[in-house]
Amino acid sequence: MQETAVAVSDGIGHQQDDLFAETPSAKQTESVPLHKPYRLPARCPICRSEIEREEGEAVARCSGGMLCQAQRAQGLIHFASRKAMDIDGLGEKQIEQLVAQDLVRHFADLYRIDIPTLQK
Repeated sequence: MQETAVAVSDGIGHQQDDLFAETPSAKQTESVPLHKPYRLPARCPICRSEIEREEGEAVARCSGGMLCQAQRAQGLIHFASRKAMDIDGLGEKQIEQLVAQDLVRHFADLYRIDIPTLQK
């Protein structure tokens, strides 16, 4: 975004000729002076770990790994999904609640948690 000077509320267009995609172009709005260019945060808003961006990649990622509550929840959601362990009755909302209450920190915790703990 910095290379194209895209700001909040700018329109983004994408042109494609035949099979070769061209880079998106930004159409700045009349209200550009009201908006500053978007800047990626330096720290994760969840765990405060540093945000890392690999050279040449468009994606920036939290460096916290499984220490980051959001990444831990997403990792556990994938682990319990049909594409992985296919744990019946354990969905996104349940995993997010378990992680938020710090009842599940690792994949193995899903198998160790007991009914009385879940009923609290």
